[in-house]
Amino acid sequence: MSVNEYLYALICNDLASGESKFGKKKQGFNEEQRRMLEKWQVPKNIMI
Repeated sequence: MSVNEYLYALICNDLASGESKFGKKKQGFNEEQRRMLEKWQVPKNIMI
């Protein structure tokens, strides 16, 4: 299946189902991403 055929199939499926699989976004962070964010936070009272 070519890239064009794949994208065409995605768009057709999206139109048929009424929701987009291609444009779906996950909201928020998982636990590992949250820990990484907390680890790399810079304290607000430090001036650069």
